[in-house]
Amino acid sequence: MKRIVLIAVVGVLLISTVGAATASATQIGHSPLYYFDVKNTAGMVVGRVVVNTAPQKPTYVFVGWGLKSTAQYTLRYTTTSGSRSITLTLGSATTAKDGVLVMHGVAAFAPHDMKTAQFVVAERLPGEGDVYDLQLTLTSVTFTGGIQTITITLMESYDGGATFTPCSGVCEMRLFNYTQSIARVGVPLDSNGVGSLSLPYSPGGLEFLYVIYDGVTSGTLTINTSPS
Repeated sequence: MKRIVLIAVVGVLLISTVGAATASATQIGHSPLYYFDVKNTAGMVVGRVVVNTAPQKPTYVFVGWGLKSTAQYTLRYTTTSGSRSITLTLGSATTAKDGVLVMHGVAAFAPHDMKTAQFVVAERLPGEGDVYDLQLTLTSVTFTGGIQTITITLMESYDGGATFTPCSGVCEMRLFNYTQSIARVGVPLDSNGVGSLSLPYSPGGLEFLYVIYDGVTSGTLTINTSPS
C-alpha cells in the first residue's frame, strides 16, 4: 500500500457532494473522484470511500465508523466486466477502540468500473475464506545499462489465503508512474508463477506496478527507480 496525504482526502469524505454519476456513486462534474457509501454484510452503510481514477495514480481512501472495537476488517470492491462479476480484496486493517477504521492505498480503478462498483467491508473471522485472492510479490528489480528488469511471482488462492498455488500461463503487467503509463505487456509465467519484464527506465522516481490475471486485478506495488 502506498503513502498518500490522508488528512486532506479524509476531509473530502465528510463533504456532501452533488451530481450523481450512478445509483451507487457520486461524482463532481468530470472529476476523476468518485464517492461511494460502503456497506457491511447486513447492507447497512458503515462508511464512505473516495476513489481517484486518475491514470497517474488510482487511489482510494476509506473511513468507516460504528464497527467493532479493535477488530480486523477487510474492504472488498466488486465490479462487473461483461457478464462476469469480479471481487477484489483491497486490504485489511484493525479498527480503533472507538470502532473507526481508516484504510488507504493504490488500486487499479478505471472510470468505466465506477458504473457498477460496490464496496463492502466485513469483519475477517479466523478461517474465513475470500472469493479469490491474487498475491503479487516483487521478487527482484535490477538495473543494467539503462535497462530495468522487474521479476514478479504471482500466486492464487481459493480459500481466503490459507493456501496459495502458482499462477500459470500469461498475465498482463501494467507499469506506470505519476505522469504516464509506461508499459502494458503480456508476460508468460513459469511453473512457479514467476515472470519478468525488461524495459528502459528513467532513474530517480517511483513506479507503480499491478497485474491482471484471468480477468482479476492484483494489488499495486511500488518500485523505486533510484538504484542504491
